[in-house]
Amino acid sequence: MVFIWGMCTVSTTAQIFTANGGVNSPELPTVIELLSYRSFDHVQETRSLLQLLYSPLPTLETRLTIPTLYRDIDVKTGTGPRENDSVFGMGDVELRLKYSLYQTDGVITSTRWAAMVEATAPTGEHHANADTVEIPRKLQLGSGGWGLGLGTAFTVIRNRHRFSVELFYRHRTRHDGFRLGDTYHLNLAYWYRLTPAEFDPDEEEIEVRAVFEILSTYRADSISGPSSLDDGGLEVWAAPGVQIYLSGNVLIEAAVQVPIFQNINDPFGRRNWGATLGVKFIF
Repeated sequence: MVFIWGMCTVSTTAQIFTANGGVNSPELPTVIELLSYRSFDHVQETRSLLQLLYSPLPTLETRLTIPTLYRDIDVKTGTGPRENDSVFGMGDVELRLKYSLYQTDGVITSTRWAAMVEATAPTGEHHANADTVEIPRKLQLGSGGWGLGLGTAFTVIRNRHRFSVELFYRHRTRHDGFRLGDTYHLNLAYWYRLTPAEFDPDEEEIEVRAVFEILSTYRADSISGPSSLDDGGLEVWAAPGVQIYLSGNVLIEAAVQVPIFQNINDPFGRRNWGATLGVKFIF
């Protein structure tokens, strides 16, 4: 039945950015491709994220994220003028485990709570140069250090409505005297099924969902040698979007990102705007 299929897949195909409290079914391995663009005062970034989701157990989900980045950089190197350069290649690969702590389901209703742990490997280049001067470490494709993340997500689904909250913390290790500042994330999401108003068990219909998210990140100062770089601060984005099920196993989603608060002074410069387009294939 269509509504049963919908309840099985919402754990995977929920909000666009905010994690949710559901765990993907072992019967539904998923491949996700997210293409995003972000504009900063000193950087124009295009990012591709290939995500592979598989659940070996009904209560345990694994997610491997392989990023590819292109950054067009307006570089400030020492006391000289700004120079334009670019970097392209693989970023730091992430592996996230999500474990279901609580889940209760009804007829198109659900309450879900999960814990998450994430490991990041230093697979991205972190010593690229602009001519003969090294690009600032924060603008490199990778950090050079390993990473560890811990978090939790809670989700409530009531028919056409869905609410989610995610808390997440990331720590990076030091490499060559440099360490990216820790990050603290608080994300909120509301999701509404525009159509169909009710599922017809005898018909497979195109499903359209509206999504609105608030994405908040506090970044601690990075460390270089014995000194703080004073590049931390808070950024908050609003991210309205839409999701469209074209068939039982293909979902297209798109969102724009608009900064609503920021007080970060780092090599990226002021955050301007962003956009994301994604495709999810459910097997």
